[in-house]
Amino acid sequence: MKSASMAGKSLSISLLVVSLVFLPGCGPLDWLKKQFGTEKAVTAESKTSSSTAPAGDMDAGVLVSMNGQPVVTLEMLDQNYAQVIEERPDLAKLEGCVKESLLQGLIRQAIVDRYVEENNLQESAAYVKDRDVMAETCRKILNVKYFKEAHPVTVKESEVKDYYEANKDTFPDLILERGGIETMAVAFDKESDAKAFLAKAKAAPKDFEKHAKENGHKEKFRDYKHVNARSPEVDPAIKNAILELKSFPEIKLVQAGNTYWVINAVSKRESKYRPFDEQVKEGLRQYMIQEREARVMDEEMTKLKDKYGVKVNAAALNQTAQAQFNFEDAIQMMGAEQMAEADADAAANQPAQVA
Repeated sequence: MKSASMAGKSLSISLLVVSLVFLPGCGPLDWLKKQFGTEKAVTAESKTSSSTAPAGDMDAGVLVSMNGQPVVTLEMLDQNYAQVIEERPDLAKLEGCVKESLLQGLIRQAIVDRYVEENNLQESAAYVKDRDVMAETCRKILNVKYFKEAHPVTVKESEVKDYYEANKDTFPDLILERGGIETMAVAFDKESDAKAFLAKAKAAPKDFEKHAKENGHKEKFRDYKHVNARSPEVDPAIKNAILELKSFPEIKLVQAGNTYWVINAVSKRESKYRPFDEQVKEGLRQYMIQEREARVMDEEMTKLKDKYGVKVNAAALNQTAQAQFNFEDAIQMMGAEQMAEADADAAANQPAQVA
């Protein structure tokens, strides 16, 4: 089945990534290992650390043997290489290096496997515990994978474009230059003072900042730069009044609570965004799929909880929480008592002061 092959491919790729940690240097291998996400240093060893047997001593399909027994075959190497290229087609241009790296990784893995078996390391309690934990983790990962495949979600290309237009302001990586309305403002406690300044500002709008600072309002002057819907430092009442403006420049009076603001909206600058190219489209498509998968998962969990009769023991949870609370209180009380005892001991050990 396709699902089973996909699971096998993912597992094989994961194992190959682990194998790459063992690899020696090979041309652009540093780059190759970074592409696979490994950060181990690459040492400059010889191209192969195993001895090479004469061509006639092994079957043509056997690449590596150990004590006469085949451990790596041409078919194994080709299968692993095909899986890597299916996952990362761009590595095909490095076929020779990739295959050499995979071969060395398979050799070293075979040696490690033999060593572990020969020394019975797999029989230790720690090994068995780790193996069982990893097996259970893999089982759960596969269960989630196949649960998702049983509840597929799709995203149409037109939907991605619509999502981009509607949400590009919410993704910082999509914003090349955030726009907004260039705004300055001065705060006043009295409406009459604000109206007096408003009249002067309208008479000479280009001198707004100069007039504010030269007439005793320097401390209450604000240069908000470019105000937009995501300007947290601007009072919501002021921000909304600014964003409602349609023409510029514009000077007006705005009340925010008990404070009166004279705002000077100088000009508007439009935001600049990354173009809707293939990279952006694919990134947003994956994001939308994850969102929909989460929504479907929540919906299915609600249905399946009823179907499977899932009940939460709230009383036990409350008892656990109360026990934790009491434990923390006790720790704090013990700390306070110990501090008090220490203070008392210190006071008792102080030399008497002579009047």
